[in-house]
Amino acid sequence: MARECFRFWHRRISAGLFAATAALILAGCGNDSSSGPTAGPTDGQSAPTIVGSPALTAIVGTRYSFVPSANDIDGDSLTLSVQNLPAWAAFNATTGEISGTPDVGNTGGYPGIVVLASDGVNTAALPPFRIDVQQAGGFSATLSWLPPTTNANGTTLSDLAGYRIFYGTQSGNLANSRQVNNPGIATVVIDNLSAGRYYFSVAAFDVNGNSSSRSAEVSGLIG
Repeated sequence: MARECFRFWHRRISAGLFAATAALILAGCGNDSSSGPTAGPTDGQSAPTIVGSPALTAIVGTRYSFVPSANDIDGDSLTLSVQNLPAWAAFNATTGEISGTPDVGNTGGYPGIVVLASDGVNTAALPPFRIDVQQAGGFSATLSWLPPTTNANGTTLSDLAGYRIFYGTQSGNLANSRQVNNPGIATVVIDNLSAGRYYFSVAAFDVNGNSSSRSAEVSGLIG
């Protein structure tokens, strides 16, 4: 059975049409990936840096993509490479992107993936990570929020029409959405999720289709 824990998030939304206080509640939690240690500089050169948080779950039939960010303070050209790339994925040596669409035959775990950046002298690497390929599953996440009551200019909000919930397995790339066309509903269940880390954000909209800015993301492990 999945571990149950909760994160509570509050934020005043003032950009766009609405000024609203939102609270999102998400079942599931876990540790984030982080950038790895970099090799120490040699020959007076600074070591390059590489950072990124790859999605640790890929869904059968859905395109997976992860692009790290590499930089060299000396301005040296960097060579990007990868170790233990899954057979279903491709690596772009120019951008460092790992991408691919796994099929049913690719289900399973792919550990020890490492993306490296080298300036010809020093090398930096992300910590090894694992991608688990899973079929679309039956996990779900329940999210709740506080309905907005005022417009951005402080006047009473009287024409709220509903909400849009955005979600995905990569921070900053919430490619999926669910629309709630009832302003009286402040809880939604996102179902048919596979196990893994998900990121969520919410926005409100009025009867004319005007939308608030999205809330900050909340995340958690599902499954």
